[in-house]
Amino acid sequence: MNKENQINFTSLGVSDSQVEMLINHLDAAEKYIIQADPGNEKAYSWLFESLHSALSKEDADLLYKIAVEAKIDSKVEYLEQGYDSCQSHRKLAKIVGEAILSGGLHYEAGLLGLQMEGETGLSSDELVRLKQIANRYGAAQDFLFPGVTPSSSETPTLGELAYLALSGKPETTVRSLTGVGGLRFDKDWNYATDLVTFVNLKVTEDKRYYPGIGVFYFLSVYDPEIIPAVAALKMSQPKLYLAIVELASVLKKTPKSEYGGVSVLCSAYLPPWSELKKVQGLITDASLDLAQAFHSPSYEFVVLKTIFEKVAKEEVVDDFLIASLADLIKKVGHCWSFNSTIHLPWTAQLAGLSNDLIGRITNTQGDHCIRYGVGYGGGSLEIREYFFGGQRKFPQGLAGQKAYGVRWYPNSEVFEGGFHESTLDFSDKFVQEIVDKGFLAAALGLLKSKHEI
Repeated sequence: MNKENQINFTSLGVSDSQVEMLINHLDAAEKYIIQADPGNEKAYSWLFESLHSALSKEDADLLYKIAVEAKIDSKVEYLEQGYDSCQSHRKLAKIVGEAILSGGLHYEAGLLGLQMEGETGLSSDELVRLKQIANRYGAAQDFLFPGVTPSSSETPTLGELAYLALSGKPETTVRSLTGVGGLRFDKDWNYATDLVTFVNLKVTEDKRYYPGIGVFYFLSVYDPEIIPAVAALKMSQPKLYLAIVELASVLKKTPKSEYGGVSVLCSAYLPPWSELKKVQGLITDASLDLAQAFHSPSYEFVVLKTIFEKVAKEEVVDDFLIASLADLIKKVGHCWSFNSTIHLPWTAQLAGLSNDLIGRITNTQGDHCIRYGVGYGGGSLEIREYFFGGQRKFPQGLAGQKAYGVRWYPNSEVFEGGFHESTLDFSDKFVQEIVDKGFLAAALGLLKSKHEI
């Protein structure tokens, strides 16, 4: 990290200890930047090392064998601006990721008493091991993170991108600062969908496994009565049976929603006092869960896997887990960004540049702000959640308080140019829609209708 960036962070009011923490993180992240694509031959070496450093030899050997036998195309193209996934690495990571998905679907089909169709190309012993791998590492696939490659010599450094985000001028409009695909400035490929569509796309196109996603997918496709493990619950655990049947019904009836070309902003920000002064009169004890809309669904599905693992062992599923199904039903109709700002499971090595900045980097008073925004159809809007620091002595009464502000950009999908400011009225219909549908669905509906808040 160069000295200029250290000075820049200090100029934003960041304390020396936090500057040191941020710089240490940025320095650690540098090893995941591959300046030039290494090509296929070196990519195989990268995969071999990644797998064998993270997994047992038997598990690593099987996944590596699957990747080698796939015979990937040697052609490599970089289409994204900014930092894109290292494409040679990503091709191999996608093959292994798809294999883990296959193992996960086979494992979860087994929990339901279903038989998966299709040839895997593996022996019966290898398929058993692949199912075990998916069960063991499904939620922890960071060994597949391909690293990122800058699109040109003009691409800002990670430190510069962090500075821009904290100063309120993030370069990325899709996610900030990083995600599974890297740091991107474009948004054409990004879209948001309901949860059923999200899962269908993950299973059929993106080939990504999250624990429980198989059960969710099968419940959305099959009638519960023809799923052996579900049908058996009618007599053994009728309360659970009714809850599963209700979930399956909701999955099949959920209206499809899909928005293409969506900009998503979830970014740490250090507002100047001139901005904080404007919102000091908006202090509120009310609170909104805005962050929920900015992570890719992952743990939402785990409850389904947990339930049917218990059922397979003939254990009684407790009321807490059954109640969790009702919580999942509430989220089915929400909108989920297909590649969100807070994105699992491949991003641990660089995700801290976005996730760990949020709420951890403040000015010396402890003040900070989180920007939650969506752009679509020619406009964009964001809610700014302001936090007055615990060290703030003046004006009195602000320390530890919170306020909300709204910005509406009628002519920009990427939170730029002219904007209208307003307060966030907690009695307003828009706020209730956030509570009911989540921020992403509520904001996209508002942008689609072209109505100002």
